[in-house]
Amino acid sequence: MTVGGCELLVTGASGLLGWNVACRASGRAVGTYRRRAVEGAPFRMAPLDLADETAVEALCSTLRPRAVIHCAAISDPVRCEAEPEEATEANLRGTARVARAAARAGARLVAISTDLVFDGERGRYRETDPAHPISHYGWTKLRGEEEALAACPDAAVLRVSLLCGSSRTGLESTSERLLAALAAGQTPTLYEDEFRTPTPVGPLAAAVLEFAWGRAASARGVYHLAGPERLSRHALGLRLLGHAGSPPSRVRRGSIRDHVGRPPRAPDTSLESARAAALLGGPLPPVDGAC
Repeated sequence: MTVGGCELLVTGASGLLGWNVACRASGRAVGTYRRRAVEGAPFRMAPLDLADETAVEALCSTLRPRAVIHCAAISDPVRCEAEPEEATEANLRGTARVARAAARAGARLVAISTDLVFDGERGRYRETDPAHPISHYGWTKLRGEEEALAACPDAAVLRVSLLCGSSRTGLESTSERLLAALAAGQTPTLYEDEFRTPTPVGPLAAAVLEFAWGRAASARGVYHLAGPERLSRHALGLRLLGHAGSPPSRVRRGSIRDHVGRPPRAPDTSLESARAAALLGGPLPPVDGAC
């Protein structure tokens, strides 16, 4: 192992949320990657294959982090549907391995989950509402939650929603992908009856760190951590267009009823994040200032 000890271990640090979390923690963090290190990263990086339990255990044992933030996942629902075994390995078994290693190292665990553990039939979900995923992605993440809390009963599981803002590659967040499509001359179709609680990734990363070692470090169990507004995909797109100075005609209005293929689209997985807001001293900001 070429990296020394650290205060914070962030899995999936080359991805959207993991990158933002590790950057905010800066020199206090070691971030993991699966295939290729990121040159010029403002934090130390270490390779990690979540399918290798020995490697996961060895990394946690060597680093002895104060906290582990588990962001690594296959988060594309379409890919998870097409490659179910790979998704199960990464999102369920990988989470279980990280949780067991964190427990043995005596580290605080914060595991990232998703609003897509819900079927979307009612919206404004609270933590006490029963989860019922309708995609393989949602199922793997829900089972990952269970594994995390079984291994680390004092862990915090954070369900997040649609992320907007800046990524390492410039093509990973919802806002970046929309703007890239517009720059390529496309006219995306956005559903007016599919609702989420879009979340600015920078403030979200700061809040995740609060659950690791800040004002919410004693929180345990499942928390919803998302933006304060319930917006349709179409309404979010119009807002992003406004920030970019583009006319509303650059996107088409569509309906979830017209969706074909797998996985099915959940109509309303908006989250109610009042419990987390009470711990953090207020809600996360809307996407306006982040996208």
